[in-house]
Amino acid sequence: CSSDLMIRDGQDQFNPPSRRSSSQRGSGSQLLPGWEVMGDHGEWVTVDATTEGLLRAAQQLGEASTEINCGKRSYTIFFRPNGEAERVNLQTKVRRQMRDRHYAPDPAVTKAQNSVVTSLVEMGFSEEKVRRVLAASGGDLTKTLEELMGSRE
Repeated sequence: CSSDLMIRDGQDQFNPPSRRSSSQRGSGSQLLPGWEVMGDHGEWVTVDATTEGLLRAAQQLGEASTEINCGKRSYTIFFRPNGEAERVNLQTKVRRQMRDRHYAPDPAVTKAQNSVVTSLVEMGFSEEKVRRVLAASGGDLTKTLEELMGSRE
């Protein structure tokens, strides 16, 4: 959900997934907003407090994805290791990018990514292409390598 897609004051109309416990849902209103979803015109829209709580709970559990319901809409959220996610509307299949404004990259991961970028540039790939593929893969080094090496064949 995002503030432009749901009824703001209608928590009674919000149907959280049944697999969530009430203790996990309860902390949502106390969190600082961080998750945003890309709107229709490329603008970033902050998600509501309840959705923020559900997303944080799923992250704390180490889930790769989670399902949320907003009114009559159902979404699957696929988390990426770089503070981004993708929201898929289960009815329309529309995909929207999400980001966590509070994400702080792990310096060790950033150092490893920069080392991989340097190595791939030394192998003849352009730095721009390497960084673009790395970003598109959500920071997944294995996917980045597969994509780049596959493009050489």
